[in-house]
Amino acid sequence: NFVSDASLVDELQTEVMALDFVEKNNDLYRFQQTDNLEQCDGAYISRLRDFLVGPVRQFLQTVTGIELSERVDTTCSQYNCGDTLLCHDDELEGRRIAFILYLVDDWANEDGGTLDLYNVDEHSQPVEIVKSLVPARNMFVFFPVTLVSFHQVAEVLSPDKCRLSISGWFYGEPFDRPPVYIEPVPTRQLALPRDVSILFDWIRPHYFDPKLQSKVRRKFERQSELQLSLFFLDEQYQSVVAGLLSKQCTWQWKGPANKRHYRSAMSCARAVEQCVEMMSSAPFLLLLSQLTGLDLKPQHVDGVPSTGNEGNAVNSHDTSDDEEDSEESEGDFESESDAGDSDSAETPPLSG
Repeated sequence: NFVSDASLVDELQTEVMALDFVEKNNDLYRFQQTDNLEQCDGAYISRLRDFLVGPVRQFLQTVTGIELSERVDTTCSQYNCGDTLLCHDDELEGRRIAFILYLVDDWANEDGGTLDLYNVDEHSQPVEIVKSLVPARNMFVFFPVTLVSFHQVAEVLSPDKCRLSISGWFYGEPFDRPPVYIEPVPTRQLALPRDVSILFDWIRPHYFDPKLQSKVRRKFERQSELQLSLFFLDEQYQSVVAGLLSKQCTWQWKGPANKRHYRSAMSCARAVEQCVEMMSSAPFLLLLSQLTGLDLKPQHVDGVPSTGNEGNAVNSHDTSDDEEDSEESEGDFESESDAGDSDSAETPPLSG
């Protein structure tokens, strides 16, 4: 009950929903957001801003002891099903207090979208969620912005509810920043010395075809990414999927919650171990070199031919059929001979 008159909250919601929302989407977040509400001339939005800059700012200064300027940034955000904002600290020069005013209706924990707060380790890196706040209509949440104010918006799970809020920051004098903790560099592992035949047990034969590899390299050169459909043989693919889903795989979180955060298999089924072995092998690096033109392999590994010039493959290819190649579908690379039973096709040699 942050705003005493509930009807004002209703009018405020009506005004902000009439604004233009722009989708924000990258590897950290996905949601929709308006421009800074300072640019809006709606009557109820203006009244809210005056309320924040005046009485609310004075209240926050009293309870936190943080001296605040009259600058207050405000935007309106909506999170729909699948939207999220991953772990971050909001720390940016001048931001001193973050706030959220929720405009949701009948929100429950099972709807997702909680505001999750993290604790930190001895290096001020986020570790785990220690408190989750479920949004509620007309609830006002605030916290000081520091180097350890890590939080996230959990993924919204409800298919038919919108997590609507007005949020932003109160500003003041920047605080001193200690040196940034630099994580130890992980030990790099050398490619496993395996015979080139290890690839033929896993990968569809047409990906060893020099002509197809040339087309793939040119597409990679143009787009800096590749999607190679039906890359594994069917039997091997199915065995890996089954292995990853089995109880034989045990998982552990790696990395701090705000960067390079993922689960790694500590133990897994034999099929998964064999797949990892193949993808960690020198022959697989050679294949990737031939598909991308990047120099990814060691200069010499027993059983793997080396020319030493794979890194120049993109620049040295014949451009006579570039025009034809530019008409390719943006989808998959699949040869005509692979349309049927590709597993029985003759395996071309892996060229160096």
